[in-house]
Amino acid sequence: MNSQGGVVLNWEATGNAGPSVLFETSADNAELIKKFGTAAALPIGDSALAALYQAGNQNTDFTVFRQAGYLELNFALMDGTAAYHNSVDTAECLDKAGLQHLGSNLLGRTRGFGDRDLASTHSQDDAVFFTVFGQLIMYPMRLVWPLAGLAIAIMVVLGVLARQRGEATVPRMLAGAAAALLPIMVAPLAAIGLWQLLIMVRPGYATLFIGDPYRPDLYRWALAALTVTILLAWYLTLRRWIGATSLAIGASLWPAILGLVTAWLLSAMSYYGSLAVIGAGGGALIALLLRQRWPGWSVVALTAGAVPALLVLVLGGWRLLGVLGSANGAAVVFLFVLATLTILPLIELVLPSRTAADSAKTQSRWPSLLVPVGALIITVTLVGMGLAVDRFDPSHPRLTHLMYLMDADSGTAMWASDDQKPAPWIAAYVPKANGNPEAPFPLPYGNTPRWLGPAEPLPVSPPRIDFLESRSDGDATLVKVRVTSPRRGQVITLNTDRPVQNTIITADGEPPATASPSYPDDAGTRPWPYELRFYDPPADGFVATLRLPGAGLPRIYVSDYTVGLEQIPGFTPRPADLARSPAHNSDIVVVGRSLKP
Repeated sequence: MNSQGGVVLNWEATGNAGPSVLFETSADNAELIKKFGTAAALPIGDSALAALYQAGNQNTDFTVFRQAGYLELNFALMDGTAAYHNSVDTAECLDKAGLQHLGSNLLGRTRGFGDRDLASTHSQDDAVFFTVFGQLIMYPMRLVWPLAGLAIAIMVVLGVLARQRGEATVPRMLAGAAAALLPIMVAPLAAIGLWQLLIMVRPGYATLFIGDPYRPDLYRWALAALTVTILLAWYLTLRRWIGATSLAIGASLWPAILGLVTAWLLSAMSYYGSLAVIGAGGGALIALLLRQRWPGWSVVALTAGAVPALLVLVLGGWRLLGVLGSANGAAVVFLFVLATLTILPLIELVLPSRTAADSAKTQSRWPSLLVPVGALIITVTLVGMGLAVDRFDPSHPRLTHLMYLMDADSGTAMWASDDQKPAPWIAAYVPKANGNPEAPFPLPYGNTPRWLGPAEPLPVSPPRIDFLESRSDGDATLVKVRVTSPRRGQVITLNTDRPVQNTIITADGEPPATASPSYPDDAGTRPWPYELRFYDPPADGFVATLRLPGAGLPRIYVSDYTVGLEQIPGFTPRPADLARSPAHNSDIVVVGRSLKP
């Protein structure tokens, strides 16, 4: 079917709220995106999100289909991430509006693609696309560079015209560009600082999936207000030294540069900079031409030009905030800063610079100074309201991490936790901070616990590893072992203290499968650089043939784990306002042993 134009529509969820967003497509997607915009009401998605997802090397259910050559559109509910994979991730807690949007679009798009020849969905071009209030805007990828160049050209022409009219100078515009680096750097850092402050006040936020609280809206508005506070304080302070026009033109160079850089690195998100500057810069250019003869139309031009910047950067950033969460709000605040930089002329209209006559009146500066102070007060108020509203309770539990570890080599067992600051219930199991930068022995998923505590060893058999053979193969060594889990672990993990080029695995009489390291470039940075996980192993285990560069035998450590701590001596159920962490290694029982060369 894939060779005949097959299309796979996949629906995911990284949370329990928000609309169903298109976040991934296959390559050469121009025809797919056209159909995406017409097959159902209220399409939501953008190519920037798809580009970021692809750059993150993530996988979903569709990955296998994509590798087989199918065309795809991948959708997900991407808000409400605090509920992801925990005790409140239930049908009852699912956002009804989000579910309705998902269902409506699922039905509409299935019918839309079902009613057409799927061979016609193939294309030779990718599309840049985004949606605004349910309307799809798209253009061919081949226009990315021309639009990025147009944005730069508009800023150059605007600077030349402003200089000719005596409203700006080249040194002052360059000073404006340099000065704009201050809010570009400070605002994201402030967003990071705000989240760290929230963690200090409410440590349970550190364990939230992605880092977004259950009720994040007030915190999101606080991020926006914090951005406005920093930008207004910066602008109202520096415009008197640099000049309003020079500062605005110089600052707008950075969104234009963003369009140019992303055209090169991530073409699908270049519209963030290019379209914003084309709109705002074009509006400013027309306003400058009309200002003397038709000042009213000059204001109209500035306002109209600001619309693309606000729609692209602010709406796009707000959608991205639901995906990245408040903990990663710095990336979104960066977009908010760029949006504000492009509309500085509008801010100047609302808060005009003081004239020479005004300078003699001390009281005239206070209205302008009160604006950023007011924005700061709003920020603090929103944060305080967020803390008051978003509290942990049985319906919004704090996520906690705990696991049981037993090393058969030493006969010791321990409790371990990854929580940054454990809740009292967790702290009772893990009273001691782990001062060792490495885990006591290799753990599944390569994590190193932050906290440890003593535990009673279990009367269970560790996984069994039998050495079968080893031999040289050119400049590599082949090591063959059989691994079984007498206690029928749900997952078996095999680690080596040397990098592995690949592993051939046989089990249950199935044809051999070859596994290669997912991140070979990181192999030399860890004491146990290779990890193989076998899920749901058969009773007689599996045979692994490891290919290692160089000569000599490695040290091998195998462990198995089961999910659930209820049978461990001393374990008591969590209080109602605590829940298991969604991390894969939470609430697991790990038993391991080594095979030395």
